[in-house]
Amino acid sequence: MKRKHRMVVAGQFLLDALGGKLGAPMMVMGYVTFAVLLLAYVSTQVYTSSLMEDVAARKRDELAVREKIGVLTARYATMTSKSRVSRHCEESLGLVGATQNDVVRVAVDGPVRSQNEPRPLRVTDVLGADVSQLSQVMRR
Repeated sequence: MKRKHRMVVAGQFLLDALGGKLGAPMMVMGYVTFAVLLLAYVSTQVYTSSLMEDVAARKRDELAVREKIGVLTARYATMTSKSRVSRHCEESLGLVGATQNDVVRVAVDGPVRSQNEPRPLRVTDVLGADVSQLSQVMRR
């Protein structure tokens, strides 16, 4: 209640000053105060409007970037799809897709590795030949 009373008194004082009841110097001071407050209000409105335009522009830019990301993601998925990569390998490298008849299963009996053996088990230990020799056999 006390605060509201202060506002009423300040408002009445400003109106009396603007009306000339308090003298010419107070009238000038009242108009200057009113002009400063009006200028502050207009400046705030203009600045707020400018900021809102900037925010809207940023949202449009964000939407455009998100759409571009979606397009690029779709292109990436298309370019890296298994069928496209397989087709490219077949065309450029001359590879042929394998059929079930081309798959050869080989049973390999090799030495059993004990748990205490520190060295790793190598392909040549199990198969008894070099990998390049084995691949030559598989190609025939």
